[in-house]
Amino acid sequence: MRTDCSGFTQQVYKQFGVNLPRSAAEQSQLGVRVSMDDLEVGDLLFYRTYKSDPSHVAIYAGNGQIIHASFVAQKVQYDSIDKSYYKQHFLFSKRLTIKDVD
Repeated sequence: MRTDCSGFTQQVYKQFGVNLPRSAAEQSQLGVRVSMDDLEVGDLLFYRTYKSDPSHVAIYAGNGQIIHASFVAQKVQYDSIDKSYYKQHFLFSKRLTIKDVD
């Protein structure tokens, strides 16, 4: 099944009983900001791709890796957070708690 980035994060979080809004921009309104040095598995990373608002979202998978639904590759894949494209388009990262979303 194909999905876009925010649909992917929505599906993953739903498996843990957390209902996220549909778009990356809406998801970016939740949680508290965390620095790149303090990332934990499950944190959301937001990127600016085609507009000034967050338009791409990924999940931190640990060890400097994100997992996301890639528009270009048309599949869910892992990438390094240090990949130049993602470094150039990075906006901020957020950590969600249950009280943030329910």
